[in-house]
Amino acid sequence: MAYCRFRMSAGHGMIQRMERSATCPRCAGALGPHTHAAGIDLERCCDCGGLFCTSETFQALLTTDGTESLDALPRTKGGTDHTDSVDCPQCAKKMVMYRYPPQPHIHIDRCVECLGVFLDAGELTDMKRYTLLDWFRDLPYR
Repeated sequence: MAYCRFRMSAGHGMIQRMERSATCPRCAGALGPHTHAAGIDLERCCDCGGLFCTSETFQALLTTDGTESLDALPRTKGGTDHTDSVDCPQCAKKMVMYRYPPQPHIHIDRCVECLGVFLDAGELTDMKRYTLLDWFRDLPYR
């Protein structure tokens, strides 16, 4: 479940909303803000290692060298089966699972409302490193 952090406003005793922490669609852990060394902002789940970002950020992740390091977080918690549809952490609409065209064995979750993208742990690295094993995995889709 998502939660909000609040702070007391100086001198007024009023509570102001600071930021909203989104819930990971895969394992229900908290998504926290993360900035890659190249200045790319996204949200990462501390439990399952999933990544949530905008469509523009997703393109930047694919084209920027070294972003595979975002997948370095070890999984401490399992998520739902990838065949289950998940809710978008940004707008709560159902996300749709798409095959990643250059490597159709990879399935990514994309929100049709806000166009947010959720990548399970390891998917970004898999997208950026095409191996002989990936070629065999893709044979049924050719």
